[in-house]
Amino acid sequence: MIADDANENYFMLVREVETLFQPPFGKALEFDGKQFEFVFEARAAAEEVWGREIFKKGDAEIFWDYKASDGSYLSLGMDEKTQKRADFYGKIVAADEVKLS
Repeated sequence: MIADDANENYFMLVREVETLFQPPFGKALEFDGKQFEFVFEARAAAEEVWGREIFKKGDAEIFWDYKASDGSYLSLGMDEKTQKRADFYGKIVAADEVKLS
């Protein structure tokens, strides 16, 4: 999966992983032998839905994101209604390093 951060001008290339972390999450976590520092927490709610309905309008996810000094990225996510987890792990790539075709 690819996600962008337009404010920081980079992309996150991640894959879904299972972690054993449980909320409340700390300011620092260790995962895959790496030390991660907390970046931010956010809540995203569906304002519009089309195609295959994974979420319904108004459904929300909460996520807590972490970065490691080597550019690794860890995002711990949770469906607000079901409490189902969706954690992602990967790396940060500068926008000028990505070429889409």
